[in-house]
Amino acid sequence: MNKTRWLTLALVISLGINLLIAGIVIGRIIAGPPAHMPGPIHLGMLMRHVEPETREKLAPEMRRLRDSVMPLRREMRDAQQAFTTVLMADEIDEEALASAQSRLADASATLQAQVHEQMAATMAAIPPEERRRILSEMQRRGERFRDRRDRHEKRRLEGPPRD
Repeated sequence: MNKTRWLTLALVISLGINLLIAGIVIGRIIAGPPAHMPGPIHLGMLMRHVEPETREKLAPEMRRLRDSVMPLRREMRDAQQAFTTVLMADEIDEEALASAQSRLADASATLQAQVHEQMAATMAAIPPEERRRILSEMQRRGERFRDRRDRHEKRRLEGPPRD
């Protein structure tokens, strides 16, 4: 390629990057800040359905909850990695596998219990009408998930399309 083509290519790439950045900035300005909270994912997603005043009121507690669950999430990831490591070995050590399974089950149960406790405490602090909106959204998401799962299962059972 000659110098002119390189320059043209560089300008086109630069223009594309600038348009991408401008689009992100404009989108952020139009949409406003994200409506999620700094808490655990399940709670943060649901907080989009409460009033901004409620989100502000709950923000410090949500941060505290997030910080308290982070070590549990880390332990869960570590337990999953240990379990995977045992399974990936050429020869499976049954004692190590049982230990890894036990550790994973314990980590999962501990994390789940903490998350459920946090969900109950947070929901109790939200006004009834806002809780109803959250419940409605949870049900809608559940229905969408079940519909997708059912369509996938139907396609799996039917096998590949036949021509």
